[in-house]
Amino acid sequence: MNTTYPQPSTRKCPDCGGKTLLVSQSEEDNGGHGTIITSVYRCADDACQKEADKRMAKQAKLQVDQEKAKKRRLENIQENRKKTALEKNKNK
Repeated sequence: MNTTYPQPSTRKCPDCGGKTLLVSQSEEDNGGHGTIITSVYRCADDACQKEADKRMAKQAKLQVDQEKAKKRRLENIQENRKKTALEKNKNK
């Protein structure tokens, strides 16, 4: 499949309703269950695409921050359990 990208597509942008461009497409064999085709689209309107990129970056940062907070909470829970166990052993 020798194709040049970007290509015009028939899909509409979910934000502005404008045209989209097919940026890339890849195929992956799923071990006998068929082939998975992954397509990447972008809005043909640069201003709309910049806003979408900003939202995606903000969402990615939020996800990373939430993962860090979750890890800190788990570490605090483990630390508190250790402290409680030590205090119980001292009182015995």
